[in-house]
Amino acid sequence: MKRTIDNERLASIKELLLAIAEGDLNYQIQRTNEEDELETLVVSLNWLTQDLKEAFHFFSSINTRGSLDEYLHIGFVLNEEFNIISINKGALIELGISKKNVMGKSFSSLLDNDSQKDWQKIAKAINEQPDFEGTQKFLFASNTRLKKMFHFDIKTIPASITGHQIIMIDCIQPISKRNFIRSKIKLRRIQELTDGKLPKAKPKVLLSHKDVKMVQDVRDFILQNLDKPLPSIQELARTHCTNDFKLKQAFSQFYNNSIFRFYTEERVKKAAIYLKHTRISIEEVAKLSGFNNPTHFSTAFKKHFSVSPTLYRKLYNSKLK
Repeated sequence: MKRTIDNERLASIKELLLAIAEGDLNYQIQRTNEEDELETLVVSLNWLTQDLKEAFHFFSSINTRGSLDEYLHIGFVLNEEFNIISINKGALIELGISKKNVMGKSFSSLLDNDSQKDWQKIAKAINEQPDFEGTQKFLFASNTRLKKMFHFDIKTIPASITGHQIIMIDCIQPISKRNFIRSKIKLRRIQELTDGKLPKAKPKVLLSHKDVKMVQDVRDFILQNLDKPLPSIQELARTHCTNDFKLKQAFSQFYNNSIFRFYTEERVKKAAIYLKHTRISIEEVAKLSGFNNPTHFSTAFKKHFSVSPTLYRKLYNSKLK
């Protein structure tokens, strides 16, 4: 006779497999303290959904004719007390919540227990640093062990600018369509067999605790200095007590991205927040996001979001509609 916890985990595994089959890769199964084969399967499936999600993002990025329908936007705006004062349709649909039931409530009330702890740390940082900005993955509360997870950009606008502090929490990512994952994976296999143009996956090595801390420190440094030119790899390596080869290899393996591409993507995502929530001119948005050349900014933004900054603002900034 199976224990209750085993039945719950089995039910969650079935739900996750169905979600994967439908192309919905935003779910994760909540971990337990069990150390058995079932828990090993849970860990493997959680990793699988993340790997598929990254693969999907890869194919979306090379699809230059992709439509805006392939992107999901989840957005919250909080007041200085961290209560929700605005929520977009994407969040309501994806989380299955009603606007009247969440407006005015604490953002943390939507989160799973572990993510509430992460949010408490961020809230403390925001109180200590009025112009805080960063990123964080959040799991949302549900009645089952299967929970939805999204990676958010968090940005505060100080009271000195708007009269009262505003916290913006945004997630923009490709959205899965039925059979989209299946067809893209099949396409990749065909391409690998026929033309060999796609790069072969490099074997991964186990990173030490020191290596992990080093790449996280580099990532934090980049996020805190998006409005400044990116130092050379050699300079970044020297200031973080490593060499350029190890830095590039460890960063690429840990974040599945190059340092320069990560830096550029984070700058345009920062710009997207300004475009959605302010009336600041596009030239000023470019400067605030670390781009000295508006043309370079427009090119980088369009490459990442498939639309120009001007069109993006028209589509997503409700204040201008």
